[in-house]
Amino acid sequence: MGIGQCFTGVSAYCKIFDKSNNNGGMVVAKKNEINQVNIEVKIAELELELVKLKIEQVAEEAFLQGVEYGKQQHKWPPLLTNSDLKEIFQCSDTVVHQLKNIFSFPKFPYMKARYPRDEVFEWIKNNSINLNSR
Repeated sequence: MGIGQCFTGVSAYCKIFDKSNNNGGMVVAKKNEINQVNIEVKIAELELELVKLKIEQVAEEAFLQGVEYGKQQHKWPPLLTNSDLKEIFQCSDTVVHQLKNIFSFPKFPYMKARYPRDEVFEWIKNNSINLNSR
């Protein structure tokens, strides 16, 4: 029977002492095999760490984009005026007047020249042409 001892570190060897061995009972495992296993484990650990870092980076970018989107959407009052529309669309008073006359353009029915902010931005999204989808 043998008694086994494993040493790890820079010079990693596995030594097995066996009384039946003619060389004093010591058989030394190949250092390269142990180092190969250690390298493979380190590579797997590094790959996992890279995946974690990438996920953190993507999550942070998405969060910042969401914050910026929220700032842009909610910097406007809940009910927009003609002046707000002019600034949002970056257009003249004439274009705002034409825009208001589009049947599907959202209007607040209880006040003249007021437009619900969220519905206006949704209308823009639904009525814009995406040039990348052509």
